[in-house]
Amino acid sequence: RDNETYVSTHPTANIVGWLRGSLKVQCVETSYIVCAKTKLATVVEFKEERWFGKNKDNVSGRVFHYDPETQASLIPAWRLKDIPASCQTVATFSGNWDKLVSVKREDRPSDSAARTLIDMASLEVADKIVKPLDEQGEMESRRVWDPVASKMLQGKFGDATKLKRIVEDAQREKTAARKDRGEEFVPALFKPDYSSGRPELLDAAPINL
Repeated sequence: RDNETYVSTHPTANIVGWLRGSLKVQCVETSYIVCAKTKLATVVEFKEERWFGKNKDNVSGRVFHYDPETQASLIPAWRLKDIPASCQTVATFSGNWDKLVSVKREDRPSDSAARTLIDMASLEVADKIVKPLDEQGEMESRRVWDPVASKMLQGKFGDATKLKRIVEDAQREKTAARKDRGEEFVPALFKPDYSSGRPELLDAAPINL
């Protein structure tokens, strides 16, 4: 809309429940979204709080006006409690990120009723269309993690954990060997400078579509 550009970060996500054989995504910490053109920003907090033995996947956030000139570099370190009172709040939202999240306009007293922002129960997982594994590059994620995923689908979570460590250790060894040789990591697909927040493909990026 109007050629707007949004810069966003993701919360820290972990996979828990390996020992119980009941895998679950756990999101924690803070993420943010900013748009310099609209001068709008959002700080989002993810919390894992236990309630009678069960995790509550809590999420809460605030949409507010900010000054791109003076506050853009500060927002990445802000939590909800750090947002200055001088930043006018547009809306707040809260709920469970894996179930239902509601939003409430704070800048319109006549339209302040809470309404559904997103209802995960009503959404469906989109079908993935990908090439067969034997046609994928050796470093494409579905090929790298296929042994782990296969064991998980078989319910062999102990074996999956062992294979996961093998994959991770192999990557660490490659990183260490590259460091010993004094070589810098060279991305295969993207230009190494991403300070603008906008990833750019290499001119000759081997995209496997």
